[in-house]
Amino acid sequence: MIKLRSMLTALIALPICASSLAATLPPEPVQLHGAEQFTLQSVHTKKTYRVYISKPATAAPKGGFPVLYALDGDFSFPILHLNNPRAASVFQRMAQRSGIQAEPGIVVGIGYGVDYADTTDLRASDYTVPAACQPCDKLSPEHGGAEKFAQFIDEELRPAIAARLNINPKRESLLGHSYGGLFTLYHFFTRQQQAKRFAQYFAISPSIWFGERAILAELNKDHFLTPLSPEQKAHPTLLALWVGSEEEQLRLSPNRTRLQLLQKNRMVSNVVDLVDQLQGRPGIVLDHRIIADHDHGQAHVYALDRITELAFQPVWQAP
Repeated sequence: MIKLRSMLTALIALPICASSLAATLPPEPVQLHGAEQFTLQSVHTKKTYRVYISKPATAAPKGGFPVLYALDGDFSFPILHLNNPRAASVFQRMAQRSGIQAEPGIVVGIGYGVDYADTTDLRASDYTVPAACQPCDKLSPEHGGAEKFAQFIDEELRPAIAARLNINPKRESLLGHSYGGLFTLYHFFTRQQQAKRFAQYFAISPSIWFGERAILAELNKDHFLTPLSPEQKAHPTLLALWVGSEEEQLRLSPNRTRLQLLQKNRMVSNVVDLVDQLQGRPGIVLDHRIIADHDHGQAHVYALDRITELAFQPVWQAP
């Protein structure tokens, strides 16, 4: 009886000891299983970037892996990584359950290695186009570095990724939201005649309003108006322009100041106007969506949940 009572006392004490031990153990950083990262110092922007990589654990398809480059990587990469099928068993289950013949692909998140809330000035500097206003919003002191950032991506980052991984340079995509969507449009307009253009551009809720719609000036410049070659026409560029329906109205909120700002920025109307101007242009395939009941931030998450499947399955391509 004494032995049994002693054993019971010891068992009761175990959770207390375990709890005390757990309280004294130092916390460990959370890791994304299967993800990698490295830093890259840019000659063009003079900034250091944190580059996040999500790569499949399968053999590369013929020609190499397609690649999705995602801006705002400090926020967007964890979601994209979790939505990116990487194991062969996952592809098999997708085919069995839904008939989806998904292809493996690589996600490259472009970030700054800091909390996303602290990237406001960095992204305002990198993602915005040259404009007469300086500064062009009340949040950041510097804007207009889109060309230098584009040079960083084309001349430094993309070669670094190609040197590390087996990629298909004909199946690279670019994704950006808000100011990142504005930059995505800038790259699309200024690289149409170059081998550096991406095969697919996903401009989500682009800040076309910036600098009195300065981005639209690119529509009338030679680098965009020059006729495309037969090869470019045969392999058109996908431009996805998605925006939330609640980015220009507030049906459920009485915040009048916020509503005035939304109506001034014309997020939905600007996208509709741009689609009208691009409709029918050779060498471009448009994917225009107004996402019902989604505001600015929700439209970003909506896109992150769907982009990898689109970026890695170019079903829109001309035969």
